[in-house]
Amino acid sequence: GTGDTFRPGMIMVFAALINIILDPLLIFGIGPFPRMELQGAALATVISRGAGLTVTLYILGKKEKLLAFYEVNFRKMLRTWKKILYVAGPATLGMLITPLSIAILTRLIAEYGKEAVAAYGVDSRLESFGMMLIHALASTMTIYAGQNWGKANYSRLRQGVWLSAKFSLAWGFLLFIVAMLAAPYIASVFSRDPAVIQITTDYLRIVSFSYGFLGIMMISVATFKGVYKPIISMSITFLRMLVVYVPLAWFASRVFGLNGIFWAGLTANIVVGLFGLFLFTRKLKPKLTGN
Repeated sequence: GTGDTFRPGMIMVFAALINIILDPLLIFGIGPFPRMELQGAALATVISRGAGLTVTLYILGKKEKLLAFYEVNFRKMLRTWKKILYVAGPATLGMLITPLSIAILTRLIAEYGKEAVAAYGVDSRLESFGMMLIHALASTMTIYAGQNWGKANYSRLRQGVWLSAKFSLAWGFLLFIVAMLAAPYIASVFSRDPAVIQITTDYLRIVSFSYGFLGIMMISVATFKGVYKPIISMSITFLRMLVVYVPLAWFASRVFGLNGIFWAGLTANIVVGLFGLFLFTRKLKPKLTGN
């Protein structure tokens, strides 16, 4: 929120390194450390997160001067909480929609056997990895949009959103090319089962065409959070998963089989991605065209 994205990243790396170092020591009891097995893994995680929290509080308090221990006005605090919850409440519901929808989709895919479920698990992880850059971009768009909206710098906000959308399309196209050329080879890294490799390949070659539009949807969701319109933000996620993706996947799976579910994902990403961009220009048009 202060424009510093380096130190948060370094804190996460710091915590991850502590976890990596402590895991084998506490799991297997290397050197003076006791052999704790699964409990050791849990303890290593707690210690690493505690270390990350300690560094975070130090930076916020000593470096940024954002933590101060003085008498707080209770009414002012409640008003602040109300504003925060106005954004956090719908955002939380939006985050719950995705795992719920994935559970339904997994149930549909399970009808085609354990190989299909295994392939879907591989695809989900590959998709998360491939979209990691867009996730990072979307997370910064919330802050970027909020700063420019608060300063009434609407032209800069518009430029930022359109530039992010173009980048998302370009990155999505790159992922599509990689999927078309190398999907079978990528799939074979995770499984030697021919059925799993084939299903993984089919998913990547179909759905990857829509990754650019999925990125636009993510950017739209993040932007609406930043301009204090969390209901619209949640509605976009709801529309993609529960209105378009899940019903269409159910219908398409009955008509076209397993690949029908994948085509439903492609359709949902494209339709809702474009709709999110349309909402951005429509809902914020008076402001955006005024500066």
